[in-house]
Amino acid sequence: MNIKRFLLLAILGGAFTCLSGAQAAPRGGSNQSRDFLAGSSEYDGWSCGLFFLSRDKAVEVENFLGDLDDQKFAAYVGHTLSSWITVYGIAGTQRSTFSQGFAASGDQKFLYGAAANFDLFSSEIQDPVIMENQIRVNADLAYYKSMFTAFGEEFDVDQFDASLTASLLNDLDGVALYMPESIAIFAGPVYSQLTGDVNDDPDNAVGYTAGLEVFQTKRVSYYVRVEDMKNTGYGAGVNVRF
Repeated sequence: MNIKRFLLLAILGGAFTCLSGAQAAPRGGSNQSRDFLAGSSEYDGWSCGLFFLSRDKAVEVENFLGDLDDQKFAAYVGHTLSSWITVYGIAGTQRSTFSQGFAASGDQKFLYGAAANFDLFSSEIQDPVIMENQIRVNADLAYYKSMFTAFGEEFDVDQFDASLTASLLNDLDGVALYMPESIAIFAGPVYSQLTGDVNDDPDNAVGYTAGLEVFQTKRVSYYVRVEDMKNTGYGAGVNVRF
């Protein structure tokens, strides 16, 4: 079995396994090795996209312990500052629900933030075609600002996220109209801390994330991811490069 068939089966199997069970920043990278070389990319360094992230964390609000379930839906604009650093501006909505073992309704609040992605390492795997298989390591930092309503009051929340992921990317053969150009699996540790008017459980701050990223073309990619920080979270997004 050649490497493409093996990777495709492994990716699909891993994806279904994970989804039956998120990333600090939007995933907006390239599937082209030359784009990680200074001055060699065919793009102007701008990107935009949408992402969704759902997460449930144990927190303390006004001396009451409970679960804060938040769902982010946001748009972003990114700009590549160099061959290995991309920064993002983020704006959207967040629906947060604080509950103590009983049903509670949440409301939509404005969300804004900023993020940065660092391409730390990229290496090709020996293959008959150069740049066809790659291993990459990325670091992400993100900050989100929002609020939620509980006990008839509004509470501010500052969220700090960080992750370190390793990716295995493989180019696929076939007609572009019927098959994506590249596909990748990624996994790694993730850190998330809530501050502001809530006290986050430090034992709930570290976990892991894993996911699948599909590059439909050189310009368009989309991903799904899961994370586990005592409670399971999940996310998805789409990115377009210019």
